Amino acid sequence: MKCTKEYRLSYTDKAKKIVEKMTLEEKVYLMSGKVSLKDLINDEANGNHYNYVPYPAGGNERLGVPEMKFCDGPRGAVQGNSTCFPVSMARGATFDTDLEERIGRVIGREIRAHGGNLFGGVCINLPYNPGWVEAKRLTARSLFT
Repeated sequence: MKCTKEYRLSYTDKAKKIVEKMTLEEKVYLMSGKVSLKDLINDEANGNHYNYVPYPAGGNERLGVPEMKFCDGPRGAVQGNSTCFPVSMARGATFDTDLEERIGRVIGREIRAHGGNLFGGVCINLPYNPGWVEAKRLTARSLFT
């Protein structure tokens, strides 16, 4: 199934109806995570690296909205023993869209296998300065346009 713009926009009215039913506290709750700094420090002390398991955020049980379970990247899912792919800029330099599609499917399967549902590792941008620390993570057509 291709996810078209029309398909994605079909959820706008549904989302508006859910938000209209929310209290102010429920709306504010959606903007924060459920993992504290203390939790992160404890994970590190127990030998688990950053985002070893998906980080939960938001959700609304009363209205049937599932929480987001964040998985970071950008070289694939960082959870557990997931596959480490080359950075997106290196993959973009191949201009192989079929390869990128296959890598995306693997990343998606691994995220779901770890219980996640939101991948935060997609970085598509055109950095203004190639010395920018995040430039190495991004897919860009040209660093000097």
